[in-house]
Amino acid sequence: MRDVGTIYVYQVDVDLYEVDWELTTITPAVFEAVALVVHQAGQMLPCRLVGPKTRRRKNGNKPKMVLSIAEPVSYGQLRFAL
Repeated sequence: MRDVGTIYVYQVDVDLYEVDWELTTITPAVFEAVALVVHQAGQMLPCRLVGPKTRRRKNGNKPKMVLSIAEPVSYGQLRFAL
């Protein structure tokens, strides 16, 4: 994954995360492909958890990493047209 880029997510509900496209360094198309391959391989998708957008500093700096997700996360609200 280091070669692909970093995926930043923020929590929107209990066990529900959303990709933060302002901070994520890969395109949505690459994300979908990587997520599919990782899921089919039975592996976990490494993401960096950041605070919600409303709690971030306005100076344009990327927030510090809050937590690195080490367990599988259900992306129930994300739908991929593959």
